Formats: sequence, structure tokens, C-alpha cells
Amino acid sequence: MINFQYVRCDSLKYNIKYILVSAVMFSGFFLSPDSQAATLLTQKILSSTAANQAVLAAVAACGKDGYKVSAAVVDKSGVIQAQLRGDSAGAHTIDSSRRKAYTAVSMGSPTQAFAELVSKRPGLHALGVCRT
Repeated sequence: MINFQYVRCDSLKYNIKYILVSAVMFSGFFLSPDSQAATLLTQKILSSTAANQAVLAAVAACGKDGYKVSAAVVDKSGVIQAQLRGDSAGAHTIDSSRRKAYTAVSMGSPTQAFAELVSKRPGLHALGVCRT
């Protein structure tokens, strides 16, 4: 039996962490293959090559129309995968492109749908959703 009066708090924390980490690591050995598969999630991720091609295409298409823009591609979590600032695009466009991409992925729809919603429901402006 351990006499906790003589165990330093740091070593007790270390032992508890060690036991928990060990339990988590070894629990995988005792799970059946079916239950292991049920605990792991998979997701499709756009390759960095495809993400770079997408931002290049977006900046080129906007450039043809006379717009100086930045483009961003984010993953499902909203983390940037690729970003490109077009020639002569303003510095502010970098952050704007990231925010627009993040908004689209977090809402699960294009930002055009969000713009239409805000135009139909002016009350959303009061929530600080839109700055004028």
C-alpha cells in the first residue's frame, strides 16, 4: 500500500499520466478489428498539388476579368492548404480570402448563400455578422 504522505505530487502526476497513456496505447491490442474500424474516422483530403492548382486557376480567372485578388483553399477544419496573392492585389486580400474560404467551409455552403441571407435579413447586421 502506498503512503501518499511521502509521495511527491509531481511523481504521482507522472505515474497517473504514465498509467493512462499506457492504458490508451495497449487498449488497441485488445479491441477486435471491427471495433477498431468503428473508432477510426477517415476523410478525403485535397492534395497540395490540387489545392495549389485551384488557387492558381482562381487568381488567373479573376485576373482575366480585371480583378486583383488573392485566393485561398482551406481543409475541412478551416486550415489553409494553399493561398496565393495575385499580382498587384492589395495586402488586405490575403486575410479576406482566408476568411471567405473559412466561412464557406464552416457554413458548408458558398459565401454567396450567406450574402443572400444577410441581404434578406437585415437584422443579422445588428449581430455584428456584417460590417458596413
